[in-house]
Amino acid sequence: MYERAARPLLARALDAGLHGTLVLFGQTGTGKTHTCFGVQQRLARDVFAGLRAGEGEVALEAFELRGTRVCDLLADRRPVKVLQDAGGTVRVAGARRVVARDASALSAALASANALRATAASERNERASR
Repeated sequence: MYERAARPLLARALDAGLHGTLVLFGQTGTGKTHTCFGVQQRLARDVFAGLRAGEGEVALEAFELRGTRVCDLLADRRPVKVLQDAGGTVRVAGARRVVARDASALSAALASANALRATAASERNERASR
């Protein structure tokens, strides 16, 4: 998953100075959460690889989509609105953005967001995402 989807997305985002979004979805019990955490750890490391300390930064926003509700995982699950502007660009109104200047800070922000994800027990996983 990392090599085929996340690494090329990261490379394009870094080369062009653009944003990147990776969405994982599928049936319960297929390993999305496990895969997502592994991808996040590698991205946190690789995004700063080759940079000198203090040379770069990453802005992180983290959301959970549940039906028609969207909540901000960096702001205690506060509801946010997903909107499209006149130019067709999707924006998340009311979102909190965390700026990380090294892999450690990015990993910490991701861990904080992951801790607020909705979970419930399933047949295969005691803390399956919901």
